[in-house]
Amino acid sequence: MKRLVLFLLLSLGISFVHAGNFKVLFVNDASLKYTNGKVVKVGDTFKSAEDINWQKDKQVIKVFDLTAKKQMIFLGKEWTRKSGLDALVSSKRLSTNEAAGLPEDQQDPFMGIFEDEYLLLDPIEIPVKESIVLDDKSHFEATYDYGDTRLTKPLKQKGHTVILDKSIFAVDGKELDPRDITISIDYISADSPIPTLAKEKIEVTYIPDVIE
Repeated sequence: MKRLVLFLLLSLGISFVHAGNFKVLFVNDASLKYTNGKVVKVGDTFKSAEDINWQKDKQVIKVFDLTAKKQMIFLGKEWTRKSGLDALVSSKRLSTNEAAGLPEDQQDPFMGIFEDEYLLLDPIEIPVKESIVLDDKSHFEATYDYGDTRLTKPLKQKGHTVILDKSIFAVDGKELDPRDITISIDYISADSPIPTLAKEKIEVTYIPDVIE
């Protein structure tokens, strides 16, 4: 069995790679080839992720699915999780509150906003419920450990959308070397000085624009 496997991350979630015709929009490794030996180039079309000869961790192809009319990301990633691919897909299951059928006023207001895992290539726009205030005094922030230091970074916002992008590695005027991180996201409200946990243990996989 190949040590390299693929999983597909949409901008708001994770799902299986499916059959279809894909047009290449971006590739981060100039040496990436198809199984027939041809180099993968922007503008190419191919039928399946199995058509690609994945050789390196974090090789990425951004594509347009000509059938579903959606942009997607294919990631070649060495398999290290013991729990298997099913565990990634299961992150989309209903939360306990929603599954229990609780009234809206008894549900977690941040339920279902953030995923368990993100691929950080392009900026990721995350819609937020209209009931959650986002303005100059109310916002979300991400906290993560970088070496021996715990860092907190306010997340960008646009209307009722939170933006997760590579600027998360620019903290207090310092540009950090990007890496894979695990973040917790808190909500900061103008009405309360105490942060409210929105979601913890979110895995963020950094994808370089270019692989040497």
